Amino acid sequence: MSHGLVDRYSDLDSIIHRLDPRTKIVLTLALVLAIVSTPPTSWPAFGLYAALLAVLVGLSRLPVGYVLKRSLVAEPFVLLAALFIPFVKPGQPVVSLDIWMW
Repeated sequence: MSHGLVDRYSDLDSIIHRLDPRTKIVLTLALVLAIVSTPPTSWPAFGLYAALLAVLVGLSRLPVGYVLKRSLVAEPFVLLAALFIPFVKPGQPVVSLDIWMW
């Protein structure tokens, strides 16, 4: 079965493509959980995550440009989440407004 309309690289033959889909889902969730639970100040860990993703892209034989272009779909959501980070961190308030009962 060809999935060229959905993904032109779905029929590649690589180590990653031959994995059982359930295995890929479990490993993806484990990677996401590891990244989310890493403290924001642990830059070496994030470097290792980036290296791991680069190795996985290399093993899958996908073109790097294609992977980067597809990852741009999630970029607005990441930037939107990053926009609110200054407002949820503890610290001194920049502005304090007294609005009626709040």
